[in-house]
Amino acid sequence: MVLCVGSHSDRLAICDLDDFAVHQCRAQAEAPEPGQEIDCTHQMTSPQLGAQVARRLMAALARVHSGMTECGKGIRGYQMSMLEGISQCWPLGENCHVWWEAWDTMIGAGAVAIGLLALLASCIGILVTAASAVAVYWLGRQAHKLAESAQLEGTRQRTEDAKVLIAERKREEQVMLCFLQAELQELSSSAGSIKDTLVHPLIGKKKFVGDFESRKQISELSSWFSTDRIESCQPRLHAIPASTGLRLANLLGSCHFVRMRFAELAVRPNAETYPTEPERAAAQKWLNSTYERLIRETENVQAHAEHCLNLAFAAMLAAGLPQPKQ
Repeated sequence: MVLCVGSHSDRLAICDLDDFAVHQCRAQAEAPEPGQEIDCTHQMTSPQLGAQVARRLMAALARVHSGMTECGKGIRGYQMSMLEGISQCWPLGENCHVWWEAWDTMIGAGAVAIGLLALLASCIGILVTAASAVAVYWLGRQAHKLAESAQLEGTRQRTEDAKVLIAERKREEQVMLCFLQAELQELSSSAGSIKDTLVHPLIGKKKFVGDFESRKQISELSSWFSTDRIESCQPRLHAIPASTGLRLANLLGSCHFVRMRFAELAVRPNAETYPTEPERAAAQKWLNSTYERLIRETENVQAHAEHCLNLAFAAMLAAGLPQPKQ
């Protein structure tokens, strides 16, 4: 083995004479400054080579320590700047060695820092987007709850209004029926009496159709179907419950029809008085249908009057009023 050591350098080169020539070993130990001598005259065994290398390393460390001490810095008190970590001197010069590995490390560290900043910005963007989505979702939930609350409140208010309206309509119905009680009672008894007269054996359909005097006598009873009070309440019949309002409206129509037919019967002659057969047949048919219709309408008046009369009695009883005798 051959040990090549520069005379003024800490460089060492160890060569195997079987693999490299001595001048190649000299080139490996060549110092960067001209004029330095290379010592390649020593040929030694492996133990001798290890001892020689150790002595050379200790001498190099001693020179470094003594050089730093002469500069007045000292190893313990030395304050090293960042620039000295990447170059031997600053600013750069011809005889100044640049530590490119340090520059590469700094550039790599900068690239990593830039990448981390970009990743941080991306994470912040993702967090902002997620926060915006959460905020939008929360606002949507709040708007939905507000809409539901408004809908529930609207439904509750409509229910309360409907209850108030129903109560008002019911109270108006009771007042109206109490006002109509006397007239309803009169219509109920009058309709029943006229219906009984029409179907009585002494009158009957045959006499009604063939006897003008009988019809005239019956027509004089039209005043029994007076509905002055019901007509005065007609503009408010739609405001009370339909079960009562429709009954009173139908009763009013039936009474008008009965009075109209009674007025016609008072002037309509018998069928045989007409000169032609078609006229006699038409007159006979009209009298027959009028008889049947009068019976149905009087029954209708009696039924509606009795129903509304019972409601009037119930309202008076609920209010603590004495009921009139029927």
